Amino acid sequence: MGTPPQELSLRIDIAQPYVWTRSRQSLPVCANGQTPNNTFECDSGIGAFNQSASSSYYDENNWQRLIFLDYVWVNGTMSQDTLAFDQAFNVDINGSETRNLTVNEINFINANDSRVPMGGLGLSSKFDDSNNDYNTNFLDILKDQHVINSSSFSLYHKDDSSADLMLGGVNQDYYVGDFVVFDKQPYWDNRENKLVNDYPILPLSSLMVSNARGQTAYISTSNNTEPVLIDTRSSYNYLPYSMVVALAVQLNAFYSNDIDVWLLKCSITNLNATIGFQFGNVTVNVPIDEMINPAYTSSGNETLVFDDGEEACLLLVTPNYYFGYSVLGSPFFKSAYIAVDNEANKIAIAQAAKGNHTREQSSTTTDFAASAISSGHIPFASPNNITQLYTMRFDQSSIKSSAQPDMVTVSITNGEVFTGRVQPSNSSSMSSSASGGGVQLNNHYNNGNSVLGYVFSFITVVGLGILL
Repeated sequence: MGTPPQELSLRIDIAQPYVWTRSRQSLPVCANGQTPNNTFECDSGIGAFNQSASSSYYDENNWQRLIFLDYVWVNGTMSQDTLAFDQAFNVDINGSETRNLTVNEINFINANDSRVPMGGLGLSSKFDDSNNDYNTNFLDILKDQHVINSSSFSLYHKDDSSADLMLGGVNQDYYVGDFVVFDKQPYWDNRENKLVNDYPILPLSSLMVSNARGQTAYISTSNNTEPVLIDTRSSYNYLPYSMVVALAVQLNAFYSNDIDVWLLKCSITNLNATIGFQFGNVTVNVPIDEMINPAYTSSGNETLVFDDGEEACLLLVTPNYYFGYSVLGSPFFKSAYIAVDNEANKIAIAQAAKGNHTREQSSTTTDFAASAISSGHIPFASPNNITQLYTMRFDQSSIKSSAQPDMVTVSITNGEVFTGRVQPSNSSSMSSSASGGGVQLNNHYNNGNSVLGYVFSFITVVGLGILL
């Protein structure tokens, strides 16, 4: 970003349309020339932008306060500068290849304050808001500059260290099985009192748990189909309470009322089981090990253990009363390949291929099965079998039930998880463990070094020439 360029990292954010950065001047440790010892770096790696060091920076003198659907909020000024990606493979309409992508005079929000520490690269449809006077939508800008054919993208997660964001196209090498397209499910906007189709919302038909022997247990949604927001910023998955309880029973997970999480034995990964997310006629299977994280004591130095000595893990699926609606976050994304056509409000999904599928920077453009997305058409995608739209609504009644089933509850004392109905007799010990000796919980948003949290390591731009 800027001139001379400052190296930044931005989170991929498919649930909002804005490019935004954290202002270096707004972070006291950065403004004072100090180096933070955690959370973020000032000059590179995380994304604090020093506008004073950029000769091409322009302040539009227009204050913005934005609140996104996933409760991420941003306060800052509308700004303009140059944005460049140095790990990109670009093919223009004439078939010429370049190894970088530069977007001049892009409007972005330079934030003085935000709920999250890192800025974002927004890829959703443009919101109908007060920013219509500014060219703020990253994909629309690329289309206006004839870099891509339509406001669209696809997203492929290869492994924990590499992935591919393809602007304007899809790649058959990145998925296996059926690739099915859906209309974005509508969302009832309480603030505007209307239905909108701006968000990547899919109809979740059911869950299933399968083991290595081919046995499968199905978990239906409470109303047959549940609209779920696909959100790359979220580090958890949020589903209806009844589904979470049913899933916990299948995984032998236990609920801790003290810390409001579900715990299970980390050794469950030895079973090579999967959790299947069914969307009509397509299913994405996620390995169990992608759906759990180690649980640590509040000091962060020791892992939490069950009373039999086995290490405890956090189940990254939790009831949706946190949001008031259902969300599938980065644990789900690691196993899914999606393509989004913002102009026609379409989203296609498939099981992500695993292995050496990420495109190499070769000298030809014919060595990968890619095609450009046009408005209303996602290549290679087949129709779905969902016969109606399911509206997502913010449900204030979606609150935590006080009647937790005691058959799956646990207590935590001094870093140890006790199962069963018999509670420890030392009540003071239980109280202290919940506040100081309990579990170190993950944030609801990605703040670590997960590849899903950052701009992907390789960006491919499918230009108009692919259509010729």
